[in-house]
Amino acid sequence: MKKNHIFSYIVAILFCISFTSFVLWHEGQDLFDISFLIINLTNVAVASMVVTIFHKTLLYNAALSTAQLRRKLVPLFFVFLFSVILLSLLIFSLGLYLLFLIKGYDTSGFLEHLIQKEFPVVFTPLAIGILVSSIVFFYHTWRQSIDREQQLREENLIYQYRNLKSRVNPHFLFNSLNTLSELIYADTQKADNYIQKLARTYRYILDNEETALIPLSEEITFVTQYFDLQKERDGDKIRLEMQLEQTAPYKIIPVSLQIVVENALKHNAASEDNPLVIRLHQAGGYIEVFNTIRKKHSLPAGHSPGTGLVNLRERIRLTTGKEMRIVRDEHTFSVKIPLITM
Repeated sequence: MKKNHIFSYIVAILFCISFTSFVLWHEGQDLFDISFLIINLTNVAVASMVVTIFHKTLLYNAALSTAQLRRKLVPLFFVFLFSVILLSLLIFSLGLYLLFLIKGYDTSGFLEHLIQKEFPVVFTPLAIGILVSSIVFFYHTWRQSIDREQQLREENLIYQYRNLKSRVNPHFLFNSLNTLSELIYADTQKADNYIQKLARTYRYILDNEETALIPLSEEITFVTQYFDLQKERDGDKIRLEMQLEQTAPYKIIPVSLQIVVENALKHNAASEDNPLVIRLHQAGGYIEVFNTIRKKHSLPAGHSPGTGLVNLRERIRLTTGKEMRIVRDEHTFSVKIPLITM
C-alpha cells in the first residue's frame, strides 16, 4: 500500500474518533464505557470504508481520458456520495446492533428505534463527514484531471518539438552535401577544407540535438562557421555583418540563426557586383537577422517556401513561450528571435 494511502486512512480514522469523542463528551457520556469502544470501532470501519471507496474511485478515474472524466465527474460524485451514505448507515446499524446484544437490550424493536432515535442523532456527524469527504473527493479529482491534462500537453509539446527539429537537421545536411558535390569537382583542396568545416558545424548540431537552449555566444560561433561554408562556394557574393552587444547573459534556440541566415541565402539573388548583405543586430531582448530583398526567379528543387521559418517559429513558441517576429516590406525582410536571459 502506498504511503499516501496509509496516511489518508490514519487521518480519516483519527478525525472520526476525535469528532465522535468530542460529541459524546459534550453530551456528558462516559468515554470509558463499552458503548464508546463499540462506537469507535464503528468509526474505524466507516472511515476505512470511505477512504477505500475514495481511492477506488480515483483509480477508476485514472483510466479515463480527460474528456471522459469531465463527462462522468457528476455521476461519479453521486455514486461516491450514495455509496458512502448507504455503507456508513449500514456499518453504524451493525455496530449499534452489536452494542444492543452486548448490553442485553431487547432487539425486537431495534429497527424502529434505529430509524426514530439513532439516525436523527447520527445525522449531524455523518453529514459533516460526508461534506469533508466530498470536498476532498472533488479536490483530488480536479487535481487529477489538471495533472493529466498538463502531462498530455507537455508530452504533446515534446513530440512536436522533436518532430520539428527532425525536419531541420536533415535539411541542413542535404544542402551541405549539394554544395560539397559542386566543390569536389571544381577544387579538391577547397572541398577538403569544406569537409573539415562541415564536420565541425554538423558536430554542433549533433551535440545539441536534445538541447532546448544554447548560450548565444556559441550560436554566434556556429552561424559564423556556417556562413564560412557558404562563402567557400559564393565568395564575395555574400557578406555577414554583426552588431552585437553583450552576449554572455543570453541563451537562444540552437541552430535558429543558421535557419534564418539560410533562408535569406536561399530566397535572394547575389552577385559580386551586388552582394547580398545579411546583418545580425542585437537589441531589446531580440537578435534580428536583416537583409534586403532581391528575390530569386525560382527556388532550387526540393525547397518549400517558408517551411524553415514556420518550423522555427513553432520551436521558439513551444520552447520559450515567446513569439518570433517577422517584419517584411517591399524592400527589406527581417526576423527577430527572442533571447532568454541566463
